[in-house]
Amino acid sequence: MKRPGFSSKATTSMLDTDGDRILQAPIGTDSKVYKQVVEQGAVYTSTIIDVEQYYSVYPPIVHISEGQVLGLLFVGVSQGAITTVVTETMSLLLIVSCVAVAAMCAASILISRSIARPIPVLSGAMRRIAKNEFDVAVPYTDRQNELGDMARAVEVFRLIGQKVAQMTEAEASRIVAEEQSRRTMMREWQAAFRNVVRAAIAGNLTQKVDATSPTMNSICSQDP
Repeated sequence: MKRPGFSSKATTSMLDTDGDRILQAPIGTDSKVYKQVVEQGAVYTSTIIDVEQYYSVYPPIVHISEGQVLGLLFVGVSQGAITTVVTETMSLLLIVSCVAVAAMCAASILISRSIARPIPVLSGAMRRIAKNEFDVAVPYTDRQNELGDMARAVEVFRLIGQKVAQMTEAEASRIVAEEQSRRTMMREWQAAFRNVVRAAIAGNLTQKVDATSPTMNSICSQDP
């Protein structure tokens, strides 16, 4: 822009609808913008030129040696252009955000299904183990995730339960065998005692129960 007072009009680099340069009235030394530039340097404001709003800045043109403000330089950007860029950018960000949210939702659904589907199968195995069905195969023990950890823990419980069941069966078998042996020994001892009594009634007082027999030794050695 020319120094104020030397021209009635100032040309700009902006074009009107006809393609001609837009002329702007020069800024005088008594204007508010000029005084602000002299006092504080470049001024940032908005300006209406040819019915269009501009984001504008007025940097001073300063004499190098004297430091005197010779004039002002106008730099403007159409607010409409800025608004268009911002709107397009926000629209793009909105589209990208929607796509990202949709992708995350799809991934969450897939992950939840991959975890939720095996849970009933693993729960079924746990219910069978609770019913002492220790021959059941625990699935998913080979997976290297939380589900695999759960499956391996269930497998440990299955093995422990199986060992406890085997020990219980062995103990029960031992008790049954001892009870049968005890009953056999008691029958043999009763039979021997009856023979002694019958012999005594018949007058044979020499017959006695053999205290050295395995049956008597077993009976005598048992805890009361």
